[in-house]
Amino acid sequence: SQLRALSAQDLHSLCTDCGLGLPPPEGGEAGAPKASSGRPTREQMIARILVWQQREQQQQHQQQLPRPVGGASCPPDAPRPVAEGCVATPARVRGRQRKECAAESCTSCHCKPIGGACACGLAELDPLTPVMEVLAFAAIAPESRVRPHLGSARFDLRYQPLASGQGLELRMGSSTDTRQHRWPQSLSVFAAGSKIAQIDPPREDGPHRRDAPLLLAHFLAEAATKSASSNGDVLVEFEVSADAAPGLVKDWLVAVVRTGPPRGVPELMASCLASPPILSSTSARLLASLRAGEERMMGAAGEAAVQFATPWMQPLVCPVSRERLRVPARGQACEHLRCFELEAYLVASSRAVFH
Repeated sequence: SQLRALSAQDLHSLCTDCGLGLPPPEGGEAGAPKASSGRPTREQMIARILVWQQREQQQQHQQQLPRPVGGASCPPDAPRPVAEGCVATPARVRGRQRKECAAESCTSCHCKPIGGACACGLAELDPLTPVMEVLAFAAIAPESRVRPHLGSARFDLRYQPLASGQGLELRMGSSTDTRQHRWPQSLSVFAAGSKIAQIDPPREDGPHRRDAPLLLAHFLAEAATKSASSNGDVLVEFEVSADAAPGLVKDWLVAVVRTGPPRGVPELMASCLASPPILSSTSARLLASLRAGEERMMGAAGEAAVQFATPWMQPLVCPVSRERLRVPARGQACEHLRCFELEAYLVASSRAVFH
């Protein structure tokens, strides 16, 4: 019934994605009406798609069977099993060899990398909310090549009951930059078959949408009660459906993490002071890079056309508190020379809204 609801153009694109090609102008499927101009009819395309789906299901069942061990080899015509974590798509299956995912799990987040990115970026993006465990990490798989901006990720979410001060968060980001939390155009979250949360598209005439992590503990309370397993763990069928228009949904990664009690400024202060300081040689290279950039710009545009507002002699006053620096600090990835007071920056960051 879902295939019959598609247009003829969508059916033709789906046949191409499955590598089915077009039926010959003469003949066609047995019992099916012939096309007048050599193009396939709707019934022919639907019949070929149904046959392809049945064949793919049989191959996936054979791939789940245990492989021979002890030096035995598989027959040359036997289907190769797809490694766990790899997403199989119907796009041009014929003539294409499926590659096994040989990447090992990350030693920090214990997740298999997806497209070269692991879950460490999503786990470390908020230092005020420490992550105790990454419960799930998946990529959004597109529905089809006809609609590459639509897709979903489905997995079983298993976790132990939350203790006092703990929480669950849904975090999402691009595969090219997992250290910046972002939502796609829109998002729907389902647990145990019911929608529990919705992220609407940003409004052009309304307030700016806050792309903050989604707190799941409250939404999963009812679903967790219905899905509690016998050993005390909570097992919930979880699904994230996304619309990444105008981009591609395959470029998005999603993670569900268990968070601990929020960290305060004294704890963050102690953690920063325990980290190794920035070497003077690193600051010297940054200064040399900035000066070289200034010289290139002055040489291209002329000395009179370029004016730099930031002086090379930096003040010993914090730009946040306007007080004299006691513990000067600067981010490891910062490209500016001026430092800020560590405690003042941590206090201001802890009071700011998550962006």
